[in-house]
Amino acid sequence: MNKRWILSAVIIAILFAGVGILYLISYLKLRRMRALTCPDCHLPFVITSLTAVRRWIDFDIEQGSAKGSGFYLHCDHCGADYRFDDDRLLLGRVEQKAKGD
Repeated sequence: MNKRWILSAVIIAILFAGVGILYLISYLKLRRMRALTCPDCHLPFVITSLTAVRRWIDFDIEQGSAKGSGFYLHCDHCGADYRFDDDRLLLGRVEQKAKGD
């Protein structure tokens, strides 16, 4: 084997390791989200994937930076949405808008 093959193998290994680390991070994040329960009915939230999770960000226009961020989870049993911060702390129930607004 020459240097070109060794360099190619190292680059491919780094790429696979990067993809594996990203997969592990997303798997653990999804697992922690699935451990959350609805504060009203105490049933676990049904989360199919991270792409189904809606995110929110509070932005401070004066300073030009984000003040906080997190995600929303929907309880299928209660029909309510709940707002969590990135540390998975419950911030409260999201008020439902009337249809037609």
